Amino acid sequence: MGKLKINLKLGEYQIELEGEENSVKEVFNDIRENGLGRAAVSPPIMKSERTVELIEELPIDSYYNDTLEEIDDCEELYTPKLDFVKLHLKDILIKGLTNSEYEMALITGVSLLSQSKITFTSVEILNMYKELKIYNNNRSKNIKRNLNKLITKSLIRSYNDEEYVPSDEGIELCEKIMTRTSSEIKVKTNVSKKTTKKSEKKNKKVNKYELIKFDLNSEKRRELQQLYNSPEVSSNKDRILLAMHLFKDIVPDGLYSYNHVFSIFKTVGEKIPKNLNQIIINLKNDSYLFKNGIMYELSHVGEDYIQDNILGES
Repeated sequence: MGKLKINLKLGEYQIELEGEENSVKEVFNDIRENGLGRAAVSPPIMKSERTVELIEELPIDSYYNDTLEEIDDCEELYTPKLDFVKLHLKDILIKGLTNSEYEMALITGVSLLSQSKITFTSVEILNMYKELKIYNNNRSKNIKRNLNKLITKSLIRSYNDEEYVPSDEGIELCEKIMTRTSSEIKVKTNVSKKTTKKSEKKNKKVNKYELIKFDLNSEKRRELQQLYNSPEVSSNKDRILLAMHLFKDIVPDGLYSYNHVFSIFKTVGEKIPKNLNQIIINLKNDSYLFKNGIMYELSHVGEDYIQDNILGES
């Protein structure tokens, strides 16, 4: 079994534990669990400028473990100052001082620490959530992810597979959370996906069209308007297909752009559908139209529909 050395910082004092690995670990774990009451008289050697008995009741500001397994495997352990050990977690949450779920996990974990307890676990955090009535399935499901995020941000460190300790940066963040002003608190919004989609649709840019003038006399214009006002023409689908049928000899090659359809509607005095482009795309998808580059033309399916359902010709 190898040698092990651990330095403890207790208030303004420092203590060095040095000796056989098992003995040093036993004393260190006893300090973690029970404070310094029993450790003051236990081996291994404890070095200090003053006697250990004089600092027995002092608060532990921080621990430093120079070697966890071997001397060259150095891992530091931290514990917060006493004023953060006694955090009023409920007040923090009521004031909404945390800006994220991982901050909530951090400050909850820190609030669980005490002079003789320098680690916290995910289970303890979730139990505290239950006690404060803020527990839900999502928080339970995401607790590991939030703890991993805290590790990634160097706000906590893994002590073992289950326990975590806050870093100096984590304690500093807790201090900032405690003293946040209203201007530093992010506004939390709970916008559903449906609401977001509706907002996106509202904010969509309105399509702009160019008016194309057709060479029609007044008599032809009235004839077309009467046809459009007939009861057989009952939907935008009917109006668009009828437009392409009636103007196929006027529009070059019978190829229509969105501007052509827009202009036909204007010519016969029809209201322009808000989703004109999408209706044309849907007609193409339903085989009423063919697409030729960026232009559209009436298919035989569209022609048959007009003849059978609007013009009454067969």
